[in-house]
Amino acid sequence: MFVGRVAPVKRVDFLINVFEAFRKKYPQSRLLIVGRGESLSRVKVLVNEKQLEAVEFLGERSPQEVAEIYNIADVLLL
Repeated sequence: MFVGRVAPVKRVDFLINVFEAFRKKYPQSRLLIVGRGESLSRVKVLVNEKQLEAVEFLGERSPQEVAEIYNIADVLLL
């Protein structure tokens, strides 16, 4: 999962590329992206181009919701 501002400095595009490779070994995996930002539309286009249906954009969430999402995640990338 990724939680944060979806901005160029955060390199969410790189995360998408890493997830694409990771999913080849672990096809049941999903990537949750929590947050919004100036790169969100570009990242969504990248996900669509790569046909990664396992990427879910959850948008901005409350601190309580983020805590619940943390609890279901097996991996967090900072």
